[in-house]
Amino acid sequence: MTRDDHPTRISRIPSAKRIKAALLTAKIARAVTGFLKKLSITNENIESIHNTANDVLRENDILDLPDRFNDAFSSDGWIATGSMSADTMRHALHRFEAGERQEAEDIILSWFDRDRIALFAINRAKRFNKAASRWDQLQEALKLTFEERYWSAVPLILIACDGFASDVLGSSPFEKDADLTAFDSIAGHPNSLQQMIGQITKGVRKSSDEKLSLPLRHGILHGQSLGYANRTVCMKAWLLMIALVDWAYDKESETERKLEDQASTGATFRDAVQKLQRVQSDKRIMEAHEIRESRGPYGPTLDKNSPEHAILEFLNAWMNENFGVMAERSVNLSNQSIKKMAGQLRRDAELIRLRDFELRTVRHTTVARADAVAYLKGTTLTGDVEGDYEIVASRYSDNGEIAMAADTGTWRVQEACMYKLLHGRTKDNAGRDAQTPMKAGQSGKE
Repeated sequence: MTRDDHPTRISRIPSAKRIKAALLTAKIARAVTGFLKKLSITNENIESIHNTANDVLRENDILDLPDRFNDAFSSDGWIATGSMSADTMRHALHRFEAGERQEAEDIILSWFDRDRIALFAINRAKRFNKAASRWDQLQEALKLTFEERYWSAVPLILIACDGFASDVLGSSPFEKDADLTAFDSIAGHPNSLQQMIGQITKGVRKSSDEKLSLPLRHGILHGQSLGYANRTVCMKAWLLMIALVDWAYDKESETERKLEDQASTGATFRDAVQKLQRVQSDKRIMEAHEIRESRGPYGPTLDKNSPEHAILEFLNAWMNENFGVMAERSVNLSNQSIKKMAGQLRRDAELIRLRDFELRTVRHTTVARADAVAYLKGTTLTGDVEGDYEIVASRYSDNGEIAMAADTGTWRVQEACMYKLLHGRTKDNAGRDAQTPMKAGQSGKE
């Protein structure tokens, strides 16, 4: 038995084995169509099958990529997850295999930009948050991270990881016998998340200033390991959160996927082709995406499938107290009924009523995220507030997942803007959160 055939390898999980079977079919298809072409026997279908088989086989390293990545980097606290870019893992491995370890780590670190962390560690986590403040907690950690205030960011991320996983698991993920495995999962494989947890929960016996390369949970949160305030430790803490979110999604659908696996007779060539074509289509669209910004005022000719239209519809519904429409336009990661969500929004709106608004700008950050700035004027139980506020819209598929490029999706608005207006946390020109509520007559730009 080779190492990659060992049952403890990620390449042996059911979904990988099904793809492996499909790859054998793809090899046969390529050989047969290639032979026919040599005999000058060809047509559009043969050409299409041949090209698709080539595309499938070019991606065949994806099967052992997580294992190779973990073999190379897990001892340093970097693990493979379903969210991390395959290209990032490939490029890092290429540098590692060339003996350029620091350059390899730099490639991994470069993957952790603000938008990716916001998407994979914060927005996707919202579905499982049992307390609404978890979102604010993670947003604060993100803000601190990109202000390079690692002293504060790292403990806050670790606290959020503990609370998030406890919500899903029912107990602390850092306990000795915590089960962080999941069926047919990369993050939930023993070689990934569970191994990382084992590394960062090593005991610390005394206080030390020694510079850390791992977010040692016990030492940091108990005030003994003081050398953690650096970018590498911070991004590994974010990787822990991302891996926990991936694990939570896989754990949630575990029973259903087990039943599907039992009913499956193995992947077909068509299955592999369709999956690859979808991935490649997503990749092409995402790579071609250019960040762009639109500016108001916005007229009635807006594309109804645009984030601008979604945000305006949300704000209009809020101001006119049409909570049914507002619910339809809100992010709904907990899959509540529209009626139930509308009821919750109605209760929230009793605390903060929107009196006027103007959508100023919308920045199309990615194919699935838009960051807007809007002037909002509202009335709280204690008085009036107004100013410029951030509003985030994301594109979701019908099943509640972030809609990838090739998916049919609907733009939905994060209702966090309601709480920001309630607490008067505005967006000033420098991009800092101002904590003082603005009273009527004040400018959001002061």
